[in-house]
Amino acid sequence: MNRTWKLSSKVRLPNEYPDSTLFLRSMAFQQFIYQMPESLTHLAREKILFQDLPIDHPLQTRFLESTGLSIRHFMELSFVIIARYHNPPGARIQRGYFANIEQHFPPEAIDSYMALISADMVTLRAHLKESSPPARRPTEYAEQSPLHRFPFLKVKNDYLCWYPTILFRCLESFVYDYLREGDPQDFMDKFGPIFEKYVGDSIANANANYSTESDLKAMLSPGKLVDFAIREDSAIIFIDAKGVGLAERVKGAHDPKLIRDRTKGTVLKAIEQALAVHQRLVQENPLKFAEHLNSESFAIVVTYKEHFLSSGERIYHSIAREAMDRLREVRGGPHCSNSLAADVRWNPGVKFRLPMEGPQSLGRPDGV
Repeated sequence: MNRTWKLSSKVRLPNEYPDSTLFLRSMAFQQFIYQMPESLTHLAREKILFQDLPIDHPLQTRFLESTGLSIRHFMELSFVIIARYHNPPGARIQRGYFANIEQHFPPEAIDSYMALISADMVTLRAHLKESSPPARRPTEYAEQSPLHRFPFLKVKNDYLCWYPTILFRCLESFVYDYLREGDPQDFMDKFGPIFEKYVGDSIANANANYSTESDLKAMLSPGKLVDFAIREDSAIIFIDAKGVGLAERVKGAHDPKLIRDRTKGTVLKAIEQALAVHQRLVQENPLKFAEHLNSESFAIVVTYKEHFLSSGERIYHSIAREAMDRLREVRGGPHCSNSLAADVRWNPGVKFRLPMEGPQSLGRPDGV
């Protein structure tokens, strides 16, 4: 602890970052995961996304084959664990904690579950060595805890929880993280449509007046598309769902080029898609959008995990000025600062809150 405190005097000061947004972003990744209390809505999001997939869906099959546990049973046991550490929090549990519910699960299910989220000292040592490259990194001070993967330490018959908040953060995205580990690209090919549907259901539950990607494809000439376009009285809001997170080394990165390179296929791509759709809407004037084309236009990029990129204005000034200027030169339309990168943690059923005084006041979906 003392060495960590001393290290804090060696890290960059806010004015030593290329842009203050990068400093704030680095601190956000380091601190926000510990400041957010447990939220059953986050665990429910995981349940909605994965638990009700068809039993023969590749992601269901992969999870069962590699863990010996179905996603449904994993989620149910996670709610049981959360209840133990909710109020008042405890430090440890034993296998007997599950005695009253064990008959409701297949044999070995509980042991398989605890094996997934706990590690003894030997396993933990190997995990820490693997997650910490030998070379020291300037982002090290702002990196998140590697204990997130194994929130319990197994000591004989006891399971010791490092810290309840680390446990909550682990369980909130465990299925996503675990399935993504082996082959990220294959996982994203299968998860992308699931996430897009989830975002679409949220928009539909908000009773928004919107068009889907298929609707846009039918009314416009061939070209890049977004997943959804909402028509409001005073604005058109383009929404694109990108079911992605960021690699650990990118989360607290202070190098604009590194962040730009790692987001050009997701966030920056979505902004380009929104500009392309806007350009064709103006040129082709389809009937559904005719009365909205004189309104302001905005883009919201919805990601599975936080990127802490803030508004399009901050993206423009901190990491992607040249790239976004080129996009506007090619695509025309509104300035790229009328965009927002947000993780999808809003509650289904709420309406959007989007102030329209200008790009600086661009709001976020309620609940994000």
